[in-house]
Amino acid sequence: MGSRQPGPTGAALAQLLSPFPARDFLARHWEKKPLHVKRSLPAWAARLASVHDVDVILATGKTVANDVSLVRTEGGKSVQADVPRTPDGAPNIAAIGQAYADGYTVVLNSLHRRWPAVAALRAGLSDDLGHSINMNLYLTPAGAQGFQAHMDGHEVFVLQLDGPKRWEVYKPNYRLPLESRVTGGELGTAVLSPELEPGDLLYIPRGFIHRAHTTDASSLHLTIGIQSWRWVDVLHRAVDALAEQDSSLRGTVPSAATNASLARQVRSLLGRVANAADIDAAAVAAYRKEKAKQSVPVPGGRFAAIDRLDEVDGRTVVRHRPGIRCSLSRDGQTSVLHFGDRTLELPAAIASTLEFVAGHRSFCADSLPGRLSGDAKLKLVRRLLRDGFLVLDDDKGPGGS
Repeated sequence: MGSRQPGPTGAALAQLLSPFPARDFLARHWEKKPLHVKRSLPAWAARLASVHDVDVILATGKTVANDVSLVRTEGGKSVQADVPRTPDGAPNIAAIGQAYADGYTVVLNSLHRRWPAVAALRAGLSDDLGHSINMNLYLTPAGAQGFQAHMDGHEVFVLQLDGPKRWEVYKPNYRLPLESRVTGGELGTAVLSPELEPGDLLYIPRGFIHRAHTTDASSLHLTIGIQSWRWVDVLHRAVDALAEQDSSLRGTVPSAATNASLARQVRSLLGRVANAADIDAAAVAAYRKEKAKQSVPVPGGRFAAIDRLDEVDGRTVVRHRPGIRCSLSRDGQTSVLHFGDRTLELPAAIASTLEFVAGHRSFCADSLPGRLSGDAKLKLVRRLLRDGFLVLDDDKGPGGS
């Protein structure tokens, strides 16, 4: 399974946008224009994180180089401060608190990797949209601005959790930029300038310049960044796939080549890509495999499922772990199921079984097609539970919600 166009049927996307219809959002706003959804703070959003949770997250979360950032705008420019650390490498909460008091915004990066409620939301949105998602939490003190006016090379949702924050969104100078083309540019007239209150949602398409600041109160918001795959990314995989087959693409560009000869060779090689047999299928397979590898499944329930493996029988309903994506490939006489950083290999003769597993969100061992015996089907389901690809349908924890 790989990426698909965003669809309006997902519960997580509908919940995020409510009461604005997801179908209308995808038709009128996705990659096109900003949206401000005004509403009170929903109960599910109130459970995500609070200002009181920030120091808890700092104290108990992962300790990696980029887990926390400190930023403020001075003289129209963003200034990032070094994050103070204790001797064991953990964030120094007292020093970070002082930086916050001095006007720095505290950014907890990739919060979905260390905070269960946010991880569950991220997994649901990833399932609905079919793209990778990153979630950062921003705590900005009163009378401050974190980043200067800028544009992003990805789609952005802003979910306000506490306090107010004033946003300004401007027309893009360059439509749908790649990350390499992201610049601030000159500001024109704001197309949207809401003051977000707790519960409000703001959608900013990539390329739209934006900035935000607080006034007389602090602000806490969750930024949801959608790292969508573009057509150019798939075409890159097509060129890479052909280079595996055609040595002419792997040759060295002559240093003395003229512009005319270079242009002729580029046209010739592009023609090879366009006419290569099965290169489209190879590109799609590489694209899906990479997306599956990059997926971040929500944690939870794996050890409990291992404890219950003996209880699992042919009628036990299981389902894909939220946030996980998978892809199928063939290597000789072997079919390979890729999911996250793991793989499962089975004889190609029973590829239909793996296709069913990949294509159905929930099932039981008895419903699996193919040549496997009943015992072998049950063994496969138990293996996928143990490896974390599946969860038990009655698991209501973060990994099974």
